[in-house]
Amino acid sequence: MKTHKTYSVETTNISNDLKIKVEEQPSGPILRIKGDPGVGTGRTLDIELTRLRARRPKLVVLDLSELVMISSLVMGPLIAAQRNIVRMGGHFRLAAVQPKVMDCFRRAGLDSVFKIFGDVTSALAV
Repeated sequence: MKTHKTYSVETTNISNDLKIKVEEQPSGPILRIKGDPGVGTGRTLDIELTRLRARRPKLVVLDLSELVMISSLVMGPLIAAQRNIVRMGGHFRLAAVQPKVMDCFRRAGLDSVFKIFGDVTSALAV
C-alpha cells in the first residue's frame, strides 16, 4: 500500500493564525488551509503555492473547509497560482468554500475565475 506524503506549514502572528497542510495524492496535491489569515500570512501561502507550481502539477486542490475568512493578501497568491497552473496545462480547484469566504470571492468577482467544488472528493474527480 502506497503512503501519501503530508507536511504542514504554520504561520502565527499577534492576531492571526493560518495553517497549511499539504497532502500528496496520486492525482495531485491537496492544500488544506485552516484558520483566519491576516497581515503576514499571505506570504506563507504564496511561498507554498510557488513550491507547488515549480513541480508543474496537473491538479491542485485547495480545501478551504476550515478557512474562516479571506483577505486580498491571500486572494492575490491564489489568483497567481491559478493562472500559472492553468497556463502550464493543469487544473486549480477550490473545495468546500465556507459561506463567508465565498461571499468575499463573489464581491471580488472571483467566483467566476476559480473552479469551485462542494467538497474535496468532487474537486479531485477529473
